[in-house]
Amino acid sequence: MMTSHDDKASNDDYEAVLVTENNKYYFHIKELQIIASGDTIESAHSELLRKKSDLIKDFEEAGSIFKLPLPSSDKTEKQTAIKARETGFFAIKALTAGFILVLVISFVGNKLNQQATSKAQILKQFLRESPVKIARGLEQELYNAGSSELSAERKEKIRENLRILVKQIQPFVEELWPLFPKYRKITPEAEGTE
Repeated sequence: MMTSHDDKASNDDYEAVLVTENNKYYFHIKELQIIASGDTIESAHSELLRKKSDLIKDFEEAGSIFKLPLPSSDKTEKQTAIKARETGFFAIKALTAGFILVLVISFVGNKLNQQATSKAQILKQFLRESPVKIARGLEQELYNAGSSELSAERKEKIRENLRILVKQIQPFVEELWPLFPKYRKITPEAEGTE
């Protein structure tokens, strides 16, 4: 005999449901599948307790008390229902938050992509047009320089700038000079002999 299950089955209360029909009272226990009736609530309840006791006794005598269903707790069912509902709400909230996050990331990604594409096109256009603009500007400056007379101070300033530029470029030219074997290298000594 399994006393722990026996104690559980006999000591725990099964939920008894009361129904009134044609001035008669009916109690039933769903888990045990028993029903009792009476002309008064007390008599119907007493009959239910007797049937419950007999059923438990029969299961004990057969050595099958462990097959007797345990009472379900309405409180446990409510807690399970509440937990299921809370889990459902959490899942809905998580899915909603995830969906909103995906939308925000998608929107921001599209905006950044559009801006990057726009900036790249502007840069491409600038790089395409810049040499042409610079060449036209130089052409205009050369044309203007040739048509107007430079002052002596301006000429001296240009010569100074050219000397500075020559000194800065000279090391690079000396490194590149072997690429031009056709031309002889001009050295300070050679300048003095010419």
